[in-house]
Amino acid sequence: MALWAPDSKLVLDLAAGTGDSTLALLKAKRGTKVIVLDFCEEMLKRAIPKLGEFDGRFALVQGDALDLPFAPSSFNGAISAFAMRNLSDLSVALEEVFRVLKPGGFFLCLEIYMPPRLIRPAFSFYFGKLVPLMGKIIAHSPEAYEYLPSSVLNFISPEEFAGLMERAGFKKIEYRRLFPGSVVLHRGFKL
Repeated sequence: MALWAPDSKLVLDLAAGTGDSTLALLKAKRGTKVIVLDFCEEMLKRAIPKLGEFDGRFALVQGDALDLPFAPSSFNGAISAFAMRNLSDLSVALEEVFRVLKPGGFFLCLEIYMPPRLIRPAFSFYFGKLVPLMGKIIAHSPEAYEYLPSSVLNFISPEEFAGLMERAGFKKIEYRRLFPGSVVLHRGFKL
């Protein structure tokens, strides 16, 4: 995802979790600074050790993706990785991202979807059966790993997500399925 991001001065990592997307972006784009936003303070605390070598190029902000604590036209770009399906109102989240982007700003969103029909049975077996089993055995937390498959199963399609981006105001919207087809990268611009 970071390689598809244009060079930018200031980027918002929306629902950033422990900062993996931010880390990739900071490594790939040397002139970029990132505001790392997440609702959960504990997740942000876990990002600090990962991002420490980039001190001065990131800031942590606890905040709500549905009510971003930033002025309009604050960012050159925004990214989100595997977080949008966890938000209660995608339309509001996309409108908020659009609001805080400067004209010409980009939004990149990486998300998990049900794959094309050809590989759907294998994906369903792996993600629906094996992942929760591994979660139970390794992490002793089957509930957390049962949530992942159900969140993907209940999520909208990539086409529907692109439609929501368009309704929020984004232009030049495109999406690409990445191997094996269950991960999709969306891109749109505020023109």
